[in-house]
Amino acid sequence: MRKLVFISCLFAIPLGITAQLLPGYSQYIYNGLILNPAYAGSGGQLSFMAIGREQWTGIPGSPSTQSVFLHAPSGNLRSGFGLAVVNDKMAVSSVTDVSVSYAYRIPFDDQTSLSFGLKGTICHAITSLSSVRTGEGNDNAFTGQDQNVWIPDAGAGIYMDGPDYFLGISVPQLLELSAIGNPANSVEFSYRRHFLFTGGMTFSLGNDVELQPFALLKYAVNFPVSANLNANLKIKDRLILGTGYRTDDAWITNIQWIVSKNFRFGYSYDFPLGIFGPFRSGSHELMLAADMIFTKRSRISPRGLGR
Repeated sequence: MRKLVFISCLFAIPLGITAQLLPGYSQYIYNGLILNPAYAGSGGQLSFMAIGREQWTGIPGSPSTQSVFLHAPSGNLRSGFGLAVVNDKMAVSSVTDVSVSYAYRIPFDDQTSLSFGLKGTICHAITSLSSVRTGEGNDNAFTGQDQNVWIPDAGAGIYMDGPDYFLGISVPQLLELSAIGNPANSVEFSYRRHFLFTGGMTFSLGNDVELQPFALLKYAVNFPVSANLNANLKIKDRLILGTGYRTDDAWITNIQWIVSKNFRFGYSYDFPLGIFGPFRSGSHELMLAADMIFTKRSRISPRGLGR
């Protein structure tokens, strides 16, 4: 019965929501391009990452996200370029974003720099309300209610990193443009402007062990502030164990295996909390990352990984 109530709420979302919120990630820290275009090309290497996330497994129509990120610097490391493709699906709604990022970096020394970034995004949003099945067949109330829209957007950010810390401020969805795919109804799709603040540090505990606390604060107008508070232990440059808390939402556990300087795998599991905690199961997230170092000036990031 609890799952039935939650599923009903899930399928009601496309009828009432008009704002596109940013997909959430538990392993966001390992690829700053998810949050901030100023991160593009940082570290002086070609970086690839793929993330698959399944939220609230076992519940039909629960959120599912697939993402691919690619970024690299220019030859002199002063500029960076990034590409991101994100497909986010929930219930009868599907949103695909394709973003291109550019960052300009001002180095202060060999290990500290300040970057400014911009990105452009094109979004394709589909809401297939006509596919909703109620009772014995189709519900005429949903006939002709499908949405199919294209929306442009832009983002901006500032990112600073040093030998053992990083700070970032970004607005990844800046314009708040909107569109109605079907004039026959009033269901509107629009981006919701977010303000993101990130920061973290690395502390050596000796014996090839490092402590990495980091945090993400997220704010959108008319939505409560959301915070991710996390801490990782990096052990002998091979294994990362971590935990975290997302306010009123979930406890997070994660593990990452650093296969080599070029490859790493990560997995996280979210234990649901909050008012919907009893109605949903946990969330799984898999990450695959590969880095190709092509300059001797490539650096080790405050996250304890080459970028």
